[in-house]
Amino acid sequence: AGGSGIQTALFLKKYGYSFLILEKEDVAAPFWTKFPVFQELISVNKKVQNETQRFRYDWHSFLDSPLAMWDVSQEYFPSGNDWHEYMNRVVEEAELDVEYGMEVASLAANGSPCVTLMDGTMRCAKYRVFVGTGLKERDERYLRAIGGVRYSDMKKEMAVGKRVCIIGNGNAGYEVSYFR
Repeated sequence: AGGSGIQTALFLKKYGYSFLILEKEDVAAPFWTKFPVFQELISVNKKVQNETQRFRYDWHSFLDSPLAMWDVSQEYFPSGNDWHEYMNRVVEEAELDVEYGMEVASLAANGSPCVTLMDGTMRCAKYRVFVGTGLKERDERYLRAIGGVRYSDMKKEMAVGKRVCIIGNGNAGYEVSYFR
């Protein structure tokens, strides 16, 4: 029940399709309870009255959602915790069908729209299964060999006031470089 699952569910519900989201953890979007490491998003959250410009300044709100990110946080750069709260409120207020504590072990090998859960039970859809796997961290021993640290292991005090070489790009790299 991460961002893509929630957005897909909102569209499926809007167009009258039945669906069920199986979430391994006991909350929606558990990724955001740990990330971003320093908890500050670097994407804009600005309320505007002009509906045609709304998504130019509001980079967080889901389409066809019962609430906007602005309803949770008025911060220009909201926190990861704000985003996590927003996604859980959307699931609740939109009454999305999510079952928590459901860890999927495998997809059916015969091509049927079924999954096997870790407890051995099967769950089947009528037509299709959509899969969103979330973050899968790799063992990056080569980083440790040169004194490097994975983003997920990074702590704010490791970067503040130090020279840091960032290998990689995107929001994670920017987030680490932001703390001086």
